Amino acid sequence: MRTTAILAGIAILAGFVATGAMMAKAATDEATAADFQRFCMAKFEKADKANKSYVEGKGGWMFLAKGLRNVGVGKFWGDDAVKVSRAAKKKWADPIVGIMDFKEQLDKLGIELILMPVPPKAVVYPDMICEQLKADAKTRAVPRRDTNHQEFYKLLRGKGVNVLDLTDQFIAARKDAKEDTPLYCKTDSHWSPRACEIAAAAIRKQLDGRKWLPASKDSPFAARNDTVEFTGDLEKIARGDTGNKDKLAARMITVSGNDAKVTDTVDSSSPVILMGDSHCLVFHAGGDMLASGCGLADQLAMELKTGIDLIGVKGSGARPARRNLMENARDEKYLGGKKLVIWCLAAREFTEAQGWGKVPIARRRRSAGSK
Repeated sequence: MRTTAILAGIAILAGFVATGAMMAKAATDEATAADFQRFCMAKFEKADKANKSYVEGKGGWMFLAKGLRNVGVGKFWGDDAVKVSRAAKKKWADPIVGIMDFKEQLDKLGIELILMPVPPKAVVYPDMICEQLKADAKTRAVPRRDTNHQEFYKLLRGKGVNVLDLTDQFIAARKDAKEDTPLYCKTDSHWSPRACEIAAAAIRKQLDGRKWLPASKDSPFAARNDTVEFTGDLEKIARGDTGNKDKLAARMITVSGNDAKVTDTVDSSSPVILMGDSHCLVFHAGGDMLASGCGLADQLAMELKTGIDLIGVKGSGARPARRNLMENARDEKYLGGKKLVIWCLAAREFTEAQGWGKVPIARRRRSAGSK
């Protein structure tokens, strides 16, 4: 019995040593994608065991624990979905089912879809979660380590889904980022005003040449530079509203000819629907969404020279956002002038959402319109 106990103790110790070695390996510049993914999963599991929804990083950076789980969980679609998904029902686990059903419905309505996942914070800033990781001294870039996301996006594109993956652009944008223009908030779970601006420009680039876009050089919108200051949601969870604030530069969207007045960029009659989770609302809706006038809807209106129809939810952008669109579409006239849906939601939703089941958008169909 004593020998058995000793052997068991040695096995447990060996497990701790192996875990420590794995995490130490991940904390090097040569860490592989698989190493980093295991590192993120270990960080999540440690936080989860401590009943914490956040993980403290380097230099005051904070990360949402379930975002780290999404990076580390492995393949999350097809037969693997039910193994890793947090969906309430097994039949809702596979994100491909919900995404493809939504695209097929929009195709029949003559509406274009752009799926735009918000890249995981830890993938763009791995050096801020992994203590010893460092960005390139000259370019400030980091290797991209989210192989599962890349494989998933490739699979969706093969099925005809237009996936706008911003990860490489965000990593490249680190080169010019200053202390007040990071791509993500240090102490909040959302992206920054600068990231919203980059995302809006990337959407506009994809839409160049669409006949339904305003042809005039004139725009109802203008912009001015400003600063937003706030206490991040993760900081509030960890320490309460202590006065430790993030301070970020922001391009505020204003009324053309009156750069002092932040304007409302939402227009329900717009041909463009921006739909998704709180990344569609942050820096736009004010209140617990941190600020107004510099969120994605605002930056997109500035880029496209037209107001944006917004369906954002403070929660999951997977099924609830589609259900909100379905409610809007009960008015048969609602979808008549729509040309584009931009489905923007955190990449973590592919595993952390409560469900990816099918949602019928509208009963009535119309013929495909011109682009």
